[in-house]
Amino acid sequence: EEGLDDDSVHSADEAIIKAKAFKPNILCTDLKMRKVDGDELIRKMKASSDHASIKLYIGMTGSTDEMHRFFAVGAREVLSKPFGLTEFITAMRRWVKELE
Repeated sequence: EEGLDDDSVHSADEAIIKAKAFKPNILCTDLKMRKVDGDELIRKMKASSDHASIKLYIGMTGSTDEMHRFFAVGAREVLSKPFGLTEFITAMRRWVKELE
């Protein structure tokens, strides 16, 4: 409804592969994931020229104590869980506007 193309994945490994072909401008990731946490995913993607299309990295976590992990790897913003769809769409509009 927002006129944006999006895609989702279920693991960091899948994100790395899919983002190479999808070429997103924004990557939103949870902090706690199986095998590779979100901050490590961001670190890996930033180190790869395959992901140069990503201009904004956004973290999502339920722990305010762990937000610093996202900021330490260059996340632009961290959303605190739980958040609703309206809050996420409002944030997405802000991020898209920032990229324009």
